[in-house]
Amino acid sequence: MLIYTLLFTVAAYLLYFLYDWYTVKNPAFSVSHWFFPLGTIFVVIATGFLLCQSVSHFTLTPFSVLCLLLVLLFGWFLFDSLVLSLPKGTYTEPDAPRTVFRGRMYALCRHPGVLWYCCMYLALWAAAPSFTGAIACFALCLGNVLYMLLQDRWTFPAVFSDYEDYKKETPLFFPNRVSIRQCIASYCHKL
Repeated sequence: MLIYTLLFTVAAYLLYFLYDWYTVKNPAFSVSHWFFPLGTIFVVIATGFLLCQSVSHFTLTPFSVLCLLLVLLFGWFLFDSLVLSLPKGTYTEPDAPRTVFRGRMYALCRHPGVLWYCCMYLALWAAAPSFTGAIACFALCLGNVLYMLLQDRWTFPAVFSDYEDYKKETPLFFPNRVSIRQCIASYCHKL
């Protein structure tokens, strides 16, 4: 199962890279719009293989239950980062003038999806620890971190007109006291 997890992970991040490449270099290449959703499907498949191999290592303990609850919490934060926090039209109107959205999770750090993604996989591994699970989780997280670095240094500065200013104001990955306060204030302001 580990080999399938790794193969789907590598394929997913290659598709993500191709999506970014064409987003910057040739946005009119219509087939590239399928690369991102297909990469996401591959991550889900890789996660399915990871879950299948983790089941045999799972023991019901208070700690493992806590870890599973954290998986759900971090999964919710990931969903919030990638779907709920972004303004309407972020994914459906890629040709519109693009500026960085700085509220909600994006006040916390520049790549909140990566933060919650890595926390989710770490909690998943902690719920059912194994050597193969550690390798699979590491591969999934490493792919996402490398993709984040590509986006932060190349894709987003080319796509968003104000990304350099955003970089000066907001931490890359690890939130700080100021960004945590701004994130909370952003959510409270929406209520």
